[in-house]
Amino acid sequence: MRAWWLGGLVVVAAGCDPEAQDACAQASKLSARLELGNGIEDFGRPIADGDLVQVAYGMQGGQHVWMSVRTVGLVPGRHRTLGNDQDVPVFEVRLLDEDGGTVETQTFDFFAMAGTVEEATLALGTFFVPYEDEGTVRSWTLEGEAVDVCGTLVEDAHPVSLRW
Repeated sequence: MRAWWLGGLVVVAAGCDPEAQDACAQASKLSARLELGNGIEDFGRPIADGDLVQVAYGMQGGQHVWMSVRTVGLVPGRHRTLGNDQDVPVFEVRLLDEDGGTVETQTFDFFAMAGTVEEATLALGTFFVPYEDEGTVRSWTLEGEAVDVCGTLVEDAHPVSLRW
């Protein structure tokens, strides 16, 4: 197997696994893309430029945004029993301030996506944001990237207003 450092993530090519090679060949025929969205249990709705994104409050005082993703042309991974999913894509979500500085970064690499290379979705779960007082609104950018077992890299970014 070969590995590359790509966008802060280590990418391992599916050189030995015939099932992964077939999925990579199928995915390579599509124009790959990533779409960031909101959703607790699945992809709820896409995030668009200028959206007002509501911050949620956790039971232990944490503050977060429910994130989900939808992809095309990305190998979604394979579901296995007992959480041993294989060939899962790796997602990195970043929150950038007005000057482009990183406020928060979180990596999600636990589960295979639901769907196929034509379209797959995944509820990433809680993306933690810094503590702010209730009623605060910040104009920041949500940015995401994903890489699959084939080394395909996709990105999405949107300036949004976060409301606590």
